[in-house]
Amino acid sequence: MREALLEWRGWLEELAERFDSFLPIPPDDQLAAWERAVAQLVTVVAIRTRSEAGWHFHCERVLSWFLERAGIPSAQHRALIDDAIGGRFESGLEPEPAITEAIAKDLATTLTTGSNG
Repeated sequence: MREALLEWRGWLEELAERFDSFLPIPPDDQLAAWERAVAQLVTVVAIRTRSEAGWHFHCERVLSWFLERAGIPSAQHRALIDDAIGGRFESGLEPEPAITEAIAKDLATTLTTGSNG
């Protein structure tokens, strides 16, 4: 049990460091910065969870934590994430790089322009 808790703590600390490395989003390059952050977070969650069954739920949680840390109101998280992912993740399957990039672009576009696509 202690080992599992230490592993979880390490993961949370790693995420906190990643969040800090992406934030604040630079005002002069917001679209690219959001895209990079989201793509890297999706990728690291897929790797960390080995894309095992239900991995995408954890990914959604991590993205929500990141949005919270970035100052996006929590009431908006679910819709933003659902709209960006749009059912493109599958349980037990690592996302193709093109899917990860598309999701990152969709979320970044919505966050920077208020529109998707």
